[in-house]
Amino acid sequence: MIRMHKILDMYIKKSILSSISIVFLILISLSSIIRLIDGLRNFEKKTYSIIEIFFCTFLSLPKDFELFLPISILLGGLLGLGVLEIRNELVIMKVFGLSYFQITFSVVKVSVFILILHIMLNEWLLPGSQYMLYIYQGHKEYNSYFFPEKNKNLWIIDNNGFVCIEYMPTTNNVFGVNLYYLTKDKKIEKIIYFKDATYINKSWFVSSAIELNFSDKTHIVNRTVFHYKWNTILTPDLLSIITTNPRVLSVSKLFSCIKYFNGINQNSQYYELIFWNKILSPLTGMIMLIISLLYSFGPFSKKKIGFRLFFGSIIGFLFYVLHQFFDVFCVMHNIYPLVGSIIPVLLFIVINIVIVFYKISNFRFI
Repeated sequence: MIRMHKILDMYIKKSILSSISIVFLILISLSSIIRLIDGLRNFEKKTYSIIEIFFCTFLSLPKDFELFLPISILLGGLLGLGVLEIRNELVIMKVFGLSYFQITFSVVKVSVFILILHIMLNEWLLPGSQYMLYIYQGHKEYNSYFFPEKNKNLWIIDNNGFVCIEYMPTTNNVFGVNLYYLTKDKKIEKIIYFKDATYINKSWFVSSAIELNFSDKTHIVNRTVFHYKWNTILTPDLLSIITTNPRVLSVSKLFSCIKYFNGINQNSQYYELIFWNKILSPLTGMIMLIISLLYSFGPFSKKKIGFRLFFGSIIGFLFYVLHQFFDVFCVMHNIYPLVGSIIPVLLFIVINIVIVFYKISNFRFI
């Protein structure tokens, strides 16, 4: 009997996982087709070739993975359980002594695999693919692999002053750097300018710099400093992180960004919100799978599979809207990022519990 339960457990997990994969591939395919059609406009402008459009679409796939994974889990769970029910396989499993709890536990175990996959996606695949896409698009638009427009005229806070970088071809080389050092009462103490700086052996090498010192109120000191030592917290890795869209950064790099902004007493709320969203996103997938169980074994069990999928699509879209709304709402009203990330998840759970219990108390609902 134990051997039979193990076979049934594996069969349930395989059925649910295959259904999630099918839904996932359908959504990804539709998204890719839309991206390809949109990319044809660049082909008409002769900016991109057909092969390059396909290549950029391929690099965009990991971003779609993150977007469509929660809804795929919900719809895939509903589809898999619905297919098992249509074939009367759930009834046969109960005959062999498999309880609802054991079936539920088998389904929940699938979410552990998805959780690991989601973590790997957020930490390695998504940041890498988006960085390659960013570099490639920069090459096509500005005819340079290392000179995108957004890396011109960068203003960055550093220690007790500001840094202005005219352009940054790579994170190891910066050109046209102005350093503005401030006094305690926020007045300019001195300005230092150098043409270029190269990061070598964990420090910035500057051949010569021009310094204007305003500390003496009677006159301005103008001098040239050879082999100037630039003491800064900025490193190539940090420059790369803070000039990248935070939504495509890995969890570890987001944490580095938050640490940097907190260190210079700047607001890091937006980065913290994205950080907690990525931390809690695997939990969201598990909740989606549990909700699919509620709809399959609960008051919607007598509804046809098509209705369940339709209703699940509405619920999934509702979750997406809630998530996007609270992202903006929390930043605007200065709500603690962790709370802002948890609120849409908890609200989503509450809405589904209300729907299920209302259906139980009023059978004519829907």
